[in-house]
Amino acid sequence: MAMFLLANGLNVEANAAVSLALFHTLFNALAAVLVLPFIPQLAKLVARLFRSVEEDTAGSRHLDPTLVNTPT
Repeated sequence: MAMFLLANGLNVEANAAVSLALFHTLFNALAAVLVLPFIPQLAKLVARLFRSVEEDTAGSRHLDPTLVNTPT
């Protein structure tokens, strides 16, 4: 449908290989457009799922707690 309209608009011969390439391109473009609004949620999910041990145990182990009370 849209592939044939696009093939006609580009003046390309609509054989099987061209139709398949156009379908694949349109499918990927549509999938990218549908996923775009969910990028922030996907980024949070990936960051939460793939944390390293260093990130989980990171902290201020070598700072002296009395430094907070020391004036500049």
